[in-house]
Amino acid sequence: MKCSWSDCQAVATHLPKICVPALGHALESHQPLGAILNLPACREHAKAFDIEELLNLPVTKFRIVFELLARGKCPPDFDRAYVQPVPLDSEEVLMVVVKSNARQ
Repeated sequence: MKCSWSDCQAVATHLPKICVPALGHALESHQPLGAILNLPACREHAKAFDIEELLNLPVTKFRIVFELLARGKCPPDFDRAYVQPVPLDSEEVLMVVVKSNARQ
């Protein structure tokens, strides 16, 4: 499978994971909320994914999803959101694929 980015001929090895920390808490003190996007990419393009653009697109509901996930907890700190490339063969990705296939 090839990288999803146009003009890239590299093999897809990762999926981008959006990570949103809790407002007012150090990254080391908690597990940020996360969402893996089904957008296979090479490692470089998975790292280069523009989180700000995604969170600010009017057609996406990512901000709302993260706000709902944080209900009853600290609010999400979108200004510190970051992307973490997750290898396609990692346990985390495999669990997402299994859950997704089970719903279908």
